[in-house]
Amino acid sequence: MERVDITIGQLSFDHADYDADNDVLYLHVGAPQEAEGEETPEGHVVRYAPGTSRIVGLTVFGARHALERDGHLVITALPLPITVKRKIRRWVRETQPYRAEHGTELPISDALVVRWFPEISETVHAAETYARLRNQWIETNPEIKGGEPVIRGTRIGVRGIAQRIDDGDTIAILAEDYPHIPAEAFQTAYVYGKAHPRRGRPTRPWRGADEALGRRGPVPVAG
Repeated sequence: MERVDITIGQLSFDHADYDADNDVLYLHVGAPQEAEGEETPEGHVVRYAPGTSRIVGLTVFGARHALERDGHLVITALPLPITVKRKIRRWVRETQPYRAEHGTELPISDALVVRWFPEISETVHAAETYARLRNQWIETNPEIKGGEPVIRGTRIGVRGIAQRIDDGDTIAILAEDYPHIPAEAFQTAYVYGKAHPRRGRPTRPWRGADEALGRRGPVPVAG
């Protein structure tokens, strides 16, 4: 074992072992000790002190091969043990950081801090607003248009609204056509329609023209 000074993020490793036969690099925080492992996306292993979120080591497989091939080692993320994930979920559930006016944080260890920024709160608030409006304005009833989602209290399909907006109609135009429906209902229908596209075969834009032609009869040809 050799003393080293390797830093990854905010974590420093001060001891290392290298298994040349198998090309495995063992990095340690202090002396090697018993640990529990979590695999990274690259197949390396982060080692934690048992039952804690304290990182005590990192096992890098194929270290020399990666350095010779790429010139560097890639560790895209340090996975979180189940105990830490539970701690974060409990923190979010009990303290509701998304309702705070300013950013807040949860220290996990000396090397890891979970921070909640105001921008995340804006996303949460937008999702909550959409969920409320969706429940208020979108209805799915087997007795109405065969269960197609419609604007509540009407037979106006939300996917039709979404298609009209995609085709260039504005909320103001829709409000003129349906003055009894508020603008927020159309906006909610558009978001819902885009998030829940119709399943099955795509619509055929030429179908309406073919049917209209059939009703009118053959087109006379001069000659």
